[in-house]
Amino acid sequence: MIMRIRRRQASSGFLLQEGQGRRMMRRRKRFERGIPGTVLILAALLAALLWNRFSPALREWMEKRGAGPGGGITAEWLPEDPFDGMDKKLTVTFLDVGQGNAVFIRSGDQCMLVDGGPAEASSYVVRFLKNQGVENLDYVIATHYDADHISGLVGVLNRFRVEMLLNPEYGSDTHIYESYARKREENGCTVHSPARGERFVLGEAEFTIVSPASYDILEDNNNSIGIRLVCGDTAFLMLGDTDQEGEKEMISSGLD
Repeated sequence: MIMRIRRRQASSGFLLQEGQGRRMMRRRKRFERGIPGTVLILAALLAALLWNRFSPALREWMEKRGAGPGGGITAEWLPEDPFDGMDKKLTVTFLDVGQGNAVFIRSGDQCMLVDGGPAEASSYVVRFLKNQGVENLDYVIATHYDADHISGLVGVLNRFRVEMLLNPEYGSDTHIYESYARKREENGCTVHSPARGERFVLGEAEFTIVSPASYDILEDNNNSIGIRLVCGDTAFLMLGDTDQEGEKEMISSGLD
């Protein structure tokens, strides 16, 4: 008799503990399910507060912000003078044109553009130059006639007065070269195919032609006009698409 009572007590105790455990598990699951919803509500409230606080400036920023051809900042968003307060003896800006090349250089009151990127970057490059207050370019260099280097120059030659255009001493039978050559003629700029060793002054800087040794229509990349731009103790080497063979020839030339 005593044994039966003890068994019943033990059994009822186990059932009580088991029931409490199930209830606790159900409560825990409901709590865990409620966490994401709570987080979302708090996040929405925080976003609403931030929007009310910063929406005018944020909307203005979002309207001006955008992706350039290579995923960078569009020229519209750039300030009129991003180098304000810097030493303006020389500024060199590498534009994000995706495939290809476009470099804007300013020294003193003179400025230069090296290549213009592919066709899809043409309007981007033009807008950038306008935002920099450029009205004419003292130099434009078409390093060679690959489409990802000269396509963007078609728009530049159409919009800006160019004093001197440096390009290789040969032509091409591509459609983009024909467009480039036509705009080059319409622009009325001085066209020159520089030889290695020639020097040009750009404001407080100067650049030297370091390649090619000679122009060969069969070696398009190695026909790239290469320059060494120097201002004080700072120098930039820009070689278009010159490959290893062209680099070796340049090094053996004896130029700095």
